[in-house]
Amino acid sequence: MSTKVMTRQNEKNRNKIRTMAQIGMLSAIATVLMLFEIPLPFAPSFYEIDFSEVPILIGSFAMGPLAGAAIDSGSRRNCKLPDWLFTGCAGRIDLP
Repeated sequence: MSTKVMTRQNEKNRNKIRTMAQIGMLSAIATVLMLFEIPLPFAPSFYEIDFSEVPILIGSFAMGPLAGAAIDSGSRRNCKLPDWLFTGCAGRIDLP
């Protein structure tokens, strides 16, 4: 009998670690994409395309709504920590 048999408990732990790693990577990608905002040429100047929502939506559809909320809050926390400390996060996070 081999000692490298994957038990159900090990498999569950591996899936949890994989999900956490995916959430972290998508949150980092969303944080980087948050820096690139392109104004729409046919609309008023305050309308912008926000590409940081793409990894959030991918994570939401692939892993569920709680993972999407975690990706969104992680990307917003990485980029706007001082705003959270003084103004609160109610208006800063737009959950999918």
